[in-house]
Amino acid sequence: RGRLITASQHWPDTYPVLESWFEDSDETVAALESARSPTALTRAMWRVLEGRRAHWAVVIARNALLLSAAGSTHTDEFLAVAAALKDGRDLKKTPVMGFICEQSIMVWMDRRDVPDGPFDAPPDMPFASSPMAPAPGTMPNAAPETAGELAKLLQPAGLTEPWIEGYLTGICTAPIFVTPSDWLTPLLHIVGPSLKTEKKLTHFVDLLMPRYNGTVAKLRAPDEGLIPADIPLIPIWSDGYLTAWEATKAYWPAKALRPQGKTIRNVLEQATEGRIDPSMFRAALPAWLRERFAEQKM
Repeated sequence: RGRLITASQHWPDTYPVLESWFEDSDETVAALESARSPTALTRAMWRVLEGRRAHWAVVIARNALLLSAAGSTHTDEFLAVAAALKDGRDLKKTPVMGFICEQSIMVWMDRRDVPDGPFDAPPDMPFASSPMAPAPGTMPNAAPETAGELAKLLQPAGLTEPWIEGYLTGICTAPIFVTPSDWLTPLLHIVGPSLKTEKKLTHFVDLLMPRYNGTVAKLRAPDEGLIPADIPLIPIWSDGYLTAWEATKAYWPAKALRPQGKTIRNVLEQATEGRIDPSMFRAALPAWLRERFAEQKM
């Protein structure tokens, strides 16, 4: 187990989605704001993480399942670290927790937007390339994709961009906010087997982040198109949406959907069979999607 935990030091290089792992709760902000020196800053962050030990053990274990579904060689490392955290291993001796500690402080510093102040980065904490924190309801963006990149990764699984757009729209309009691990895991069960290398798997996850954020942006903009304009693409989009609905069913309580939700479900199911009601897809469905997004519970 010790060897596997040491290997976790290289996770940020081999699994870039870890760049979105950080603490940004009110408790975190209060602890960091009260620090009066770089050393106190780090000490305060470790105290917060100790109180969140169980949370990070669960996050890491869930990601082990995600990697297992995709056939990754890092699964055992994630499981070993999750077990070690649960067993009480010293957080400071667990490299990935050191990464999360540093990342959390970097995000806090970015949000304070103070380029020169009393909290210059300690020499053992590489703050120089800190990522910007995501806006509420969005995920940290990776590098912008070039034309056709995502389509190329989807093709071996028999999927297309309209399908993934439907899937992400479903995720973003679930009555309850769906955590990234809970919508990535089922998606990787579908796409993962066709991504033969770990590099492709990582790149696929990276490309999903800006797509997810783009979906959120469209749902917030009243004039943005949410559904493909080309009628032949609507069944594909609808299938992606329904896949998200089924894959994350715990986040879709019937009470929150109300009777209209059942009507919309029937419309989408009929669309996957080629029975499309254009008026529903032009007006009623986009309005329902934006309503669902606006009412989503965190």
